[in-house]
Order: sequence, then C-alpha cells, then structure tokens
Amino acid sequence: MLAAKVLGLGSRQVWPRIIAMMPPSDGKADARREARRHWPLAAFRLGEEPSDDLSDRSTPEGRIAMMWTLAVDAWTVSGRALPLYTRDQMPGRLIRRTPSHTAPER
Repeated sequence: MLAAKVLGLGSRQVWPRIIAMMPPSDGKADARREARRHWPLAAFRLGEEPSDDLSDRSTPEGRIAMMWTLAVDAWTVSGRALPLYTRDQMPGRLIRRTPSHTAPER
C-alpha cells in the first residue's frame, strides 16, 4: 500500500512524498538479506577498475553460458515466451568484411 503526503519543510513544501507501507516480514526478506551478506564484493579506486574483458578469466563456453543466463532472465522479465526455433530458422544475417570495408578505430 502506498500513501502520498505533503510535507511542509520551512518555506518549502515537498509534494508528493511517497511512503511505502511494508507488510510484516514473512521471513523471506530475512533469508534474502542473509544470502546477500555472502556476495563477493570488491572496491576499486576510480580509474583503477579491472577490464570488462573476461577472456583471460573465462573460457568461451563459460562466457556463452553467462550470456544464456542473461538472455533467459531478460525474456522472463519481458513477460514474453522464449522463442523456440531450430538453428537454420534463426533470424540473422551474415556480414562479410571486404578489403574496402575495415572496422573503425576505437
């Protein structure tokens, strides 16, 4: 349940302020909170972050497995059914590079 409330803060008023009314904990939130305590975390100084390139820390098979998990999650969140088709029916196109067509410099 959400409730909106106008607050008078000195000469300013803040409208609307949304206040979430949380139901009593059923224990699931506590279990999720406890599970998050064991997530691996790392802090880096700005500019000293490791590269996003996973090729030195994972195999191609491992990276495809990671991508598959993300793809299934994205389809699930979208509320749409995961498309089912054979490899020869997959949408896509092949782009071949020619000597006159080179990749832009980064």
